[in-house]
Amino acid sequence: RNCAVGDHVGKIGIRQEITDNSGDRMLDTAGKGVELISLDSLRFDDVDLVKIDVQGYEYYVIAGGIKSLRYNRPVCLIEIENNKKYKTAFTVAAKRGLGILSSIGAGCIDVIGCDQIWGFL
Repeated sequence: RNCAVGDHVGKIGIRQEITDNSGDRMLDTAGKGVELISLDSLRFDDVDLVKIDVQGYEYYVIAGGIKSLRYNRPVCLIEIENNKKYKTAFTVAAKRGLGILSSIGAGCIDVIGCDQIWGFL
């Protein structure tokens, strides 16, 4: 099942960047419409690890998973993009998302390159 993950359920436009990374896609209201889900809409009840690599959409993914994250208390591996072209927007979204994690009891355990490892204390 291919879909986008955000803060609600619905549809969202998405386009692929022209790069050598086939997974590099960006949200774009003029792009091709794809299914949008939230982590909470999946109703997970036994999750140990969540990997978030969403090119500046961290806030929306985390906001859409507050209940699941609070209930399951998984380790979260979050890539914080260092792309100079989008750095400001990416940094703001990441900080807002990490703020949500902090507010529900998680903290940063380690940083490895661009990846931050968060856990519930």
